[in-house]
Formats: sequence, C-alpha cells, structure tokens
Amino acid sequence: MPEGSFWDAVADDATFEFEYRIPGFPFQMSKAQYFEWFKTYPIRLRADHLRVYKAPDQHALILEYEVHGRNGQYNNRFCSIVTLKNHKISYWRDYGDSLQMAN
Repeated sequence: MPEGSFWDAVADDATFEFEYRIPGFPFQMSKAQYFEWFKTYPIRLRADHLRVYKAPDQHALILEYEVHGRNGQYNNRFCSIVTLKNHKISYWRDYGDSLQMAN
C-alpha cells in the first residue's frame, strides 16, 4: 500500500461495511480487500466538503463529505461512521446513494 496515503491511517485488521445495495458489491471488506478493490476502480476520485462530528464516546467520528470523479463522471454524498483504536481507523461504516453508484 502506498505510504503517506489514506491507507496509513487504517489499522491492518480494520473492517469496512457498506450500507448500500449494488448487485455484486459486498456488504463488508477487510482493509486488504478494499485496497485491492480500489486498485481496479475505473475513475480517479476526490473528496471535498468534509464535515466532522465527534460521537459522544470520543472513539468514533461521523463524517459527511462529497466524492467526485473527473470531468463530472461521478458525484455522490456520503456519511461515514468511523471508529478509532490506537489512533488508527479500526471500523468504517459507509452510507451513500446506491443509485448514484450503480449508474
């Protein structure tokens, strides 16, 4: 995994869960599985308009953000619940617009 990237902030045993329903897309992935999936993603993505909220237990964050593909090929809004353990992401649950992703 490339150094100095998002993946450095993710624990090796992290779990990613996806609350969207796209045929053939798994509900859950490990860090290694998600990294491999992203290597084959056909468009380069960027995220912006990030809002961060601390959960009451102080070990979780709620993130709101937008993701865009080059030349307007993809635009979506997400809400993610992220749990931290030992200063690394240990759990990530994603909510997004399934229809936008499927298109």
